[in-house]
Amino acid sequence: MRLRIAVCGLHWLGVLLGASAPQDAEAWPGQPPPGADPRAAPEYWPLADSSAEFPLVVHYSRARDRDMARTVLRSLEHAWVVEVGQLGFRPPLPDEGLCGDDARFDVFLWRDLVECSVTAFADNPATAHDDWFTYMLVDPWGPHGGEALDATLAHEFNHACQSTDTWWESPWFFEASATYVESIVVPERTGWHAQVRDFQARPDWSLTRSDKYETWFMYGGALYLRFLGERYFDGQAEFLARVWHAARKSPTEGEDPQVDEPNFEHALDRVLRAEAGVSFSDSVLGFARWRWFTGARADKQHFVNGEQLAEVPVTQLEVPGRLVVDPAPMVLGSAYVLLKGEPGATVRVSLETREDAVLMAVQALAGGDELLDMTTGSAKLTLDQTGSRALVLTALPWPRNAGIAPDSRRDARHALTLIVE
Repeated sequence: MRLRIAVCGLHWLGVLLGASAPQDAEAWPGQPPPGADPRAAPEYWPLADSSAEFPLVVHYSRARDRDMARTVLRSLEHAWVVEVGQLGFRPPLPDEGLCGDDARFDVFLWRDLVECSVTAFADNPATAHDDWFTYMLVDPWGPHGGEALDATLAHEFNHACQSTDTWWESPWFFEASATYVESIVVPERTGWHAQVRDFQARPDWSLTRSDKYETWFMYGGALYLRFLGERYFDGQAEFLARVWHAARKSPTEGEDPQVDEPNFEHALDRVLRAEAGVSFSDSVLGFARWRWFTGARADKQHFVNGEQLAEVPVTQLEVPGRLVVDPAPMVLGSAYVLLKGEPGATVRVSLETREDAVLMAVQALAGGDELLDMTTGSAKLTLDQTGSRALVLTALPWPRNAGIAPDSRRDARHALTLIVE
């Protein structure tokens, strides 16, 4: 499930694992060497099957692999129908024979490769924006095959579609988008829930943090995109293709194209404002509320099937009391605190923080979601009849909507102490 160049989606050209396959009686060119480029070594893939519906061709090495090639082809045809035909993504660029014999999108079956990836190999000179030609490598016999194959191919195909708008984006947006899309193309597969678990375990991290593939956090960011679809777009996912289109950029000569604008947060902000009447920062606060209502806290008012999703961790605070929030949130990160006191009691909530580069937003959850007005330094809150109330504290850029720059954002944490009297 990786985008090469860019790991399982954007793979930093790491070592491809190639193992020797046994020889047999049929003609077989041998196992491609590790790191082989199919454009320069087509002899390792002498056979091919093509789609009669779409410009897709699957290359393979031996006649015995033909059934698998056809399985992969059918799966990719379905992905094309949903992602391009229904969701509105632009299809992979026709490469005019730069890879393979013609302009069709090329997919190479590679036994024992272990991973699956999309490689961007050349910029398209015919357009003003930064779109790239791509091909796909897939090991359908490996750990991402079997029951996971359809979801794997849907994920990777989405990376190829993304490259038609831009190849220079945050890895978070590549992976969160492709994971969200795979959950739509193959809704019966819930493997992405395991990736959401990593994401939910780290609410203090910046919502769109790129962690260089150390965890599944970026993939689990699909939960935020699912929130956008369910909350602002009537449960539909077509908005995501419009965000990718809005993120097209023309890199400035001599500069790093990955820091050029608009970045995906700008694009999200633009689409949300135009179509839903909310800003990106508004959506961050809304999502901070929704991600509480998962697992045993699901209430049928937030995520569809939220009971299947992992919960965020929470710290309990006895009222009255003080809590030094640990870990302190990064920008766009949150902390969850469960207050416990006398049933129905009214308490006063305040914060101690020395930060002036962020706005600490305080929201009360369950029993009536509300954004507390902290402009006077504190706010009143009523505990429910069990003596509980949950709070979520979120660090927003200040001034509001400033600092929308995910690739230059640092991992600085913003210390705060919660005081409840």
